[in-house]
Amino acid sequence: MFSSCMDAGQGVFGWKNQDRGQNHEDRDDVVVVANGTARKEKNKILSNTEFCGRDQEQNIAKDKVLGVSVHHLDTVFKKCSMETIGSVSTMTEQNPTNSSDQQCIKDPKKKRLFSRWKNKKRQQQEVAIRNSGGDLPPSPTIYDIVDCVIKEKGRNVKCPRDGRLGAAYVDCLSGEDHVGKANVMISYGWGNTVEDICAVLVKYCNDNKLDVKRTYVWICCLCNNQFRVDEQSNVPFEEFEQIFEDKVVGIKNIVSLMSPWNSPVYLTRVWCIFELHKAYSNSCNLMIAMPPEEESKMIESVIAGENADEGTGGVHDLFDALNNTNIQDAQASREDDRNRILQMVEESTGAVVLNNQVNEMLREWFRKTLDDFATREQSDRPTGEAEQIKLSWMLNQIGLVYDNQGEYDKALEYFERAHSIKEMALGADHPDLATTYNNIGSIYDNKGDYPKALDYYKKARDLQKNHPDQYSSLANTYNNIGLVYDNQEDYDKAIENYELSKDIRMRLFGKDHLSLANVYNNIGAVYDKQGNFENAFECYNKARMIEEKIYGKNHPQLATTYGNIGLLYSSQGDYVKALKYYEKARVIEEKVVGKDHPDIAITYNNIGGVYNNKGENDIALKYYKMAFEIERQCLGKDHPTLASTCTNIGGVYNDQGDYDKAIEYYEMALNIEEKVLGQSNPELVSTLAAIGAAYNDKGIYDMALTYYQKAQNIQEAIDNGKNEDDPEYAYILNNIGGVYMRQGQNSMALTYFEKALDILNETLGSDHINTISISESIAYLASLEI
Repeated sequence: MFSSCMDAGQGVFGWKNQDRGQNHEDRDDVVVVANGTARKEKNKILSNTEFCGRDQEQNIAKDKVLGVSVHHLDTVFKKCSMETIGSVSTMTEQNPTNSSDQQCIKDPKKKRLFSRWKNKKRQQQEVAIRNSGGDLPPSPTIYDIVDCVIKEKGRNVKCPRDGRLGAAYVDCLSGEDHVGKANVMISYGWGNTVEDICAVLVKYCNDNKLDVKRTYVWICCLCNNQFRVDEQSNVPFEEFEQIFEDKVVGIKNIVSLMSPWNSPVYLTRVWCIFELHKAYSNSCNLMIAMPPEEESKMIESVIAGENADEGTGGVHDLFDALNNTNIQDAQASREDDRNRILQMVEESTGAVVLNNQVNEMLREWFRKTLDDFATREQSDRPTGEAEQIKLSWMLNQIGLVYDNQGEYDKALEYFERAHSIKEMALGADHPDLATTYNNIGSIYDNKGDYPKALDYYKKARDLQKNHPDQYSSLANTYNNIGLVYDNQEDYDKAIENYELSKDIRMRLFGKDHLSLANVYNNIGAVYDKQGNFENAFECYNKARMIEEKIYGKNHPQLATTYGNIGLLYSSQGDYVKALKYYEKARVIEEKVVGKDHPDIAITYNNIGGVYNNKGENDIALKYYKMAFEIERQCLGKDHPTLASTCTNIGGVYNDQGDYDKAIEYYEMALNIEEKVLGQSNPELVSTLAAIGAAYNDKGIYDMALTYYQKAQNIQEAIDNGKNEDDPEYAYILNNIGGVYMRQGQNSMALTYFEKALDILNETLGSDHINTISISESIAYLASLEI
């Protein structure tokens, strides 16, 4: 890995040095030990020098890229790295010279020379240990052992490439169990431990059913000549880049080491991230790898859950790790290297695209890791009640991860498996089943299947109502039921259930508990939608005072309340005050969660909405796109939140008359919604209608009708035969009528307008602005004497 050499302040590699005319300085001794024999060199002798074996010479002649076997790394190299001064000499076990060589030397003079050589080598080892800071740490990193293990191995060996003293570690090995043509490359940081590196490579072989003795790893610390690296620290960047790219293209199989799980060293080094960029660009086989111990810690954190009040632990820690790639913030020992890499990335894919690629790859790897873990755990088929409940809890926690990522179908699969196991262990009437009922209900709510969501929430409610120890959870269930009615625009029932939740929480916890702030926010949002701004502001203010009392003035939950107050002022058209509260939210979020968190993307969307309402489209577009980039990086390309932002961007382009760009972003939103939400979600209706409107404005009426009719069909399925009670259905009919009117098909237009008018008269009344607008369209057609 190039990054490690560069990060160590090092430069060019030994294999590039083809100057074979250089000889080492003259020495006093004239004996060279090779394969247990002594021989003369022509007066200019490389004292205490070992030659690499014939295997390496043949490999070099064939221009092979050498790698160290996983077997050697996990046995010899790891052992050498973990031992102290007295046992560092085990590094020589693969060298042609060893303790048995002395027994083979009969000449007394040569024996004395050999003894002098061994003593000198031991002294060099002791110096190397001291230079590394004394005894090796319990889990040494590559930085810790580069002198006393890696360079010590080749210190007295001639480099087969330039004939000079000092060889790469790999050139000191012989035998196909230890060295061969590299068929995998490990991408890592020199701050990673030897144990982690070896553990990852052994796991890679086991997972892929590879022979550890025939899997040869190109690992920069052992395969680059560190002596030449030290000599030439000012290697041109272009040469560095080309050498690395040659290795990537030649080897093709790249293993990227991520450790520790919640803050990988790898993602902090610019050269490491750049390696991923090159691997992507050259279509390499790229695999994320984590040491088994770190993988276990990661899963344990997920299973343990999280501190919801503090926003730490479990899923929070996990997603901080998965969304943490930012090559712009990564470091290198040489600032010039960092700048050149960033420039190169920007000139190709761009930093944002690269960050997104890496984050998406991490998420894919993590999903597979979780699935594999769940499969292993469930395959054991626990029979005891305690074991079954534990397994149910694990599956439920994994479901929460998928829910957080917007993968609702996978989340539903895990929640249902968790529920089935818990029901088998506890019985169908146990109140603890309410947890999975609530989680299943939340998935259907997110997918827009409100009847099913209500069904599961009410099952949870009925289990909890007769159990006083469940009242805290019952308050949560009432809140969830209120959210569904809120989404269905049945605001009276929404407030009724929110109030039930609030009353229970107040009885249990008092009037200043944080959970009350949540329900006050929800009640305020309903009042806002009803146009009851005074009551909405009162609820938001109560939430704000509780949050400030508990957390102070710099907590993400307070930022959420500020955002809600901003929405309230925006609804009233008071954009100055709206922006004031959005700015308060933004300041808190940047301070607490950082500039690239999904929470701040919500605020950017809200700010964009204000400027859009003001008609300042360029500024609106700026904020919407800032939100888009954060969400794509942190949540992934298929998250439903990203779909909403795409719709917002499309709306601005539509207002600007750039219909092609509008349709592009609307289609992006539609693709996400169809993939994640299914074919019967209200969000699809809105997006299809938006695309229809763009084609209508563009004058492509056939395409406009196609999308409007798709929206009509989905809305009819959602309404389940009760379209006469749905204003949203009336709006779709009105849009279809408008297209027919533009096409001159006035009879068809009138039919759709009249159906829409009947619905709005019943639901909104004759005095509503939308009802009046459709009446005017009908009057206009009538004036044409159809």
